[in-house]
Amino acid sequence: GATVAFTYVKAQEDKDAKDTLEMLKKDKTSDAKDPMAVPADLGFDKNSKQVVDDIVKVYSRIDILVNNAAEQYESSVEVIDEERLLRVFRTNILSYLFITRHALKHMKEGSSIINTTSANAYLITQQPRLVNKGIRVNGVASGPIWTPLIPASFDKEETAQFGNDVPMKRADHPIEVAPCYVFLACNVCSSYITGQVLHLMAAS
Repeated sequence: GATVAFTYVKAQEDKDAKDTLEMLKKDKTSDAKDPMAVPADLGFDKNSKQVVDDIVKVYSRIDILVNNAAEQYESSVEVIDEERLLRVFRTNILSYLFITRHALKHMKEGSSIINTTSANAYLITQQPRLVNKGIRVNGVASGPIWTPLIPASFDKEETAQFGNDVPMKRADHPIEVAPCYVFLACNVCSSYITGQVLHLMAAS
């Protein structure tokens, strides 16, 4: 079983973090260490470095890195203010780059990096260099997916219609996406896969 550490936004995701931590503790296998929840804003390099340092201090190593931070606002490019635009860029792009470069110092042959959409393009271009170190870099691109961001970003009517514009007429659920991450993380299943993106687009 895997030993899991994850980050969350303090004051905004405290309950989600607590629930996730309890679930991981309940379901972890006997060979896994206790899970770890780290409050952090990964959009800043020093914070990302601190997260990696804290995790390595407890677990001594990092074998799998999943970049999944995201932030969005219901606003068009014409009217979104600079502060929010920079906030989205920090969370959805820079956080992936910051955490990856610090985690790489502790990743060895057989390790895996899995990115969710935003920074895929740049990070996957790095895979020819990293594959020589035995580190695979892949991505997962989902279609519309239910996350806490959806009701927090849209009004009730838009939330009710979310996902209706794809052929399956519904949004994806995290449990349907999770196996993709497990597949890409597992060397037994995907040791010959790198530089690829798995698309879950409901035929869209």
